[in-house]
Amino acid sequence: MRLSQVVSSIEARIPPSWAYEWDNCGLLVGEMGSPVERIGVCLDVDSQSVEWALENGCQLLVAHHPAIFRPLRRIVDDGAGCPLLKAIRGGLAVYGAHTSWDVAPFGASVVLGRSLGLSDMSPMEPRGEWGLGVVGHLEMVDPEVLMVRARSMWGLSWAFVSGAQDIQVSRVSICAGSGGELWRLALSLGAQMLITADVKYHDLLDAEAAGLVIGVVDHGEMEHATLGDLRDLIESATGVETLLGPRRQGRVRFV
Repeated sequence: MRLSQVVSSIEARIPPSWAYEWDNCGLLVGEMGSPVERIGVCLDVDSQSVEWALENGCQLLVAHHPAIFRPLRRIVDDGAGCPLLKAIRGGLAVYGAHTSWDVAPFGASVVLGRSLGLSDMSPMEPRGEWGLGVVGHLEMVDPEVLMVRARSMWGLSWAFVSGAQDIQVSRVSICAGSGGELWRLALSLGAQMLITADVKYHDLLDAEAAGLVIGVVDHGEMEHATLGDLRDLIESATGVETLLGPRRQGRVRFV
């Protein structure tokens, strides 16, 4: 199958038009006429993921985080441009499925919500056929117990809970990736708890004062937990063998 056909098949399932205007989804590197016999899926386009894709015979690497997002002024064998240079030299096409995957009706937050047992899910912020994040119901549970469940189900190396103690929650919102600024929206939707990443200190304070519990996890680990479903979708849509790149634990080390 040619790259152009693969891209068309992927975008029939997760159109770039679903993405937010500030995002950069779609094919970022590649020749449309080149053959694709194997696809790799990863979180970030870094040197390790590019090397993994090339070593495993992939001709296309689909990354959740776009390889070209902030303006790139050069692509040289140094710094941020190096992984792209390796990809170009190796004939590896690169595709970004960022917020197009986040807002899909079967996308990142839906996958996470389903894994924790949420029912009656609806999007936090409607967009296109679905929207950003989810809010749903589950049986009454202690927030700390729920976060232990999330650590296990999502393969997390750490998690913490902020907010009232000795309470039970049954309506929970989840936003894959950076969702700290959505805490007011979660509260307005009747959520008693928000699970997300990258939450600012003062948002934690304000949310606690408003009565919302927040569970905070690693951004990349949380999103990687959804990539198996993205892999399955791509393989089903294209008919091309699709591999999931190795999980990398959080990029920070606690000392």
